[in-house]
Amino acid sequence: RTGGLFGGKYSINNDTNFVLTMLRKANNNMNINVVTDQINSPTYTLDLAYSAYELIKLKHYGIYHITNSGSCSWFDFAKAIFSKLKHNPKLHPVLTDELNLGIPRVHYSVLDNSLFNKLEGVTNLSSWQDALHRYINELNLSKFKSVN
Repeated sequence: RTGGLFGGKYSINNDTNFVLTMLRKANNNMNINVVTDQINSPTYTLDLAYSAYELIKLKHYGIYHITNSGSCSWFDFAKAIFSKLKHNPKLHPVLTDELNLGIPRVHYSVLDNSLFNKLEGVTNLSSWQDALHRYINELNLSKFKSVN
């Protein structure tokens, strides 16, 4: 099991994860409302794929939680994204109830990945901050506008 996935190629009009959604909204100079009361462990898809490969290769069977280490709110994650990019968009903290989504949201979805981390032969995942740094470095952001 995992959660808070991000990864994949950047395209101005194709936001398939939270990081890309934030980039699109900033690129379009939009006001960005992000919840402060939903806590998760952002997880880089590349790290997840490698960990799944290790599980298969080493023949570890069972149910494991695989996430990058640490946790944050979606708002803190958004702030970290823009801090890495040295951009300052119109980012506003909100509570989930203020968004009137009509869909119940879990406020705390941090998964305990200690069982995975104890497996012999697997690589423990880095922090979500390190994973975000690697992901942003791998994106081609040449079409991303400066929003300072």
